[in-house]
Amino acid sequence: MVEGSKSDEKNPSHFRDIVTETIFGFVFWSLFYAFGPMIWFYPLNELEISGYEVYVVVWLSPILLIIPKFLTFIQNKWILNLLRLIMVACVGSFQAPDTLTRLQILALGNFVGMLQLSATIFSKTNIKRSITFWGLILGYFALLVGRIWFVSVSPAFNDVNSRDYKHLTTVGKAKDIDSTDLERWCEYIFYRKLIRLGYARISHASLSDTEIQMAKFRIPDSDDYVDNDKIVKKPDGIPEHVRFNSRFGEYKDGHSYLPDHLFHMSTPKYFVQA
Repeated sequence: MVEGSKSDEKNPSHFRDIVTETIFGFVFWSLFYAFGPMIWFYPLNELEISGYEVYVVVWLSPILLIIPKFLTFIQNKWILNLLRLIMVACVGSFQAPDTLTRLQILALGNFVGMLQLSATIFSKTNIKRSITFWGLILGYFALLVGRIWFVSVSPAFNDVNSRDYKHLTTVGKAKDIDSTDLERWCEYIFYRKLIRLGYARISHASLSDTEIQMAKFRIPDSDDYVDNDKIVKKPDGIPEHVRFNSRFGEYKDGHSYLPDHLFHMSTPKYFVQA
């Protein structure tokens, strides 16, 4: 059989190949879209221009193809599988112990991701190039669906029960202002030795790239206190000084896409004794 012939293109195993490429496509796009924000926010985290921004050049790794026989080398089955294994492993970057390690793992993931993409997109067979193309397209659609479902730029990393969250709530003995709110990505309000009264999220209204989260608390009169554990959505019966400013509207489920700063994401809500 001649490689790339019509009989080869009708092979039923190609469906399995497309599914596999779709998974790799999802991983590729997840790493790709996570890397940019990490490059952007790392200097803000360190409060200095560290020079690590140069990691963005990993996106140019396909330039290595100008090296004679390099393309043939990375197209080797074992080398290509190794590159993909490294790429998938780099999805775990957000479980790294510090910001710099996360950035470095993401950089590695994007480096090998671009190389494995080059190895398949420049394949000598039409069917392999076609499968790679559809894997990228379907993987990107999967990313978009994940963004809507998990309300996250990079849904592969959206875990409310992440390592840092668990560390703060178990080792740090901190409480989450609203553990039922599963649609948060990079902002959380934690507290200790306080009584929670209210929680609200205000839309950014296109002014910035993030929203505002607010909470109200009361300092206990003694160490022998009970936190409020019942959620109330209507302000009726809530003391005036506890209520959030009505300037930002009323309780709203889901996102607020209006060009104004308004309550959204199932807030504001209040906490009272059960």
